[in-house]
Amino acid sequence: MWVFAWLVASGVAFAHGDLHERIAELTKRIAAEPRDARLYAQRAKLQRQHEGWQAALADCDQAQQLDPAVEVDHLRGLTLLESGHPEEAVPAFDRVLGRRPDDAQALLGRARALARLGRQVAAAADYTSAIGQMAEPQPEYYLERAQAMVASGQDPLGGLDEGIAKLGPIVTLELAAIRFELERGNYDGALRRVAQQAEQSERKESWLARRGDILAQAGRAAEARAAYADAWKAVQMLPERLRQAESMQRLSSHLRAVSDPLSAESASASPP
Repeated sequence: MWVFAWLVASGVAFAHGDLHERIAELTKRIAAEPRDARLYAQRAKLQRQHEGWQAALADCDQAQQLDPAVEVDHLRGLTLLESGHPEEAVPAFDRVLGRRPDDAQALLGRARALARLGRQVAAAADYTSAIGQMAEPQPEYYLERAQAMVASGQDPLGGLDEGIAKLGPIVTLELAAIRFELERGNYDGALRRVAQQAEQSERKESWLARRGDILAQAGRAAEARAAYADAWKAVQMLPERLRQAESMQRLSSHLRAVSDPLSAESASASPP
């Protein structure tokens, strides 16, 4: 474990070390060519990656002062957003979108800034516009939009299903859809989604256990007990090395924990 941690830490150190070197090299070039706005814009990108927020913004300012045509508003917006100033990021993204209304990345940046400001309706609209401009949107964009829609009182399921239709049965999107089905008490809808995932998956034990959890939540104890039994059988059919995996150990513990109360409940409900 310590080796892995060392490698991760070293990777971060190497990455930052590389940024230091690239920033230093650009600084030398700027000293030789102090009127080149593009060099300041390039250094601003590196400063942002290095989380040198103020230095990045200063370089954006200098680049625009030297040449107003140099594009730095998107970079400025990202820097302000990532440094915790979404209220200042929105106007920067607005300027980009004033020139290019269909700029997907600017729409995405503004959506995130608006969401942080609590302007969830506008954020959801920008997420929708951004996703619509992307050939291959990332799953997290659909999840972020769903969060904005829920926060503004909208139904997120249509948007999640849109993502599933476009990207395929992405587990994170399916799980989010199941969660929202349960939050509105649509147990049958959640069960249908779980059944679809179990059918498509080579490993069914987790989905069978999830089916049991939903049935138990719905008060359908007998069906839940049967689903847990199916999940237990699926776990036991796995090779030993897989059964010993931490995730399967946790699942087995969960199945043991939930099966006993259901059995007791069923016994108490049975006639003497």
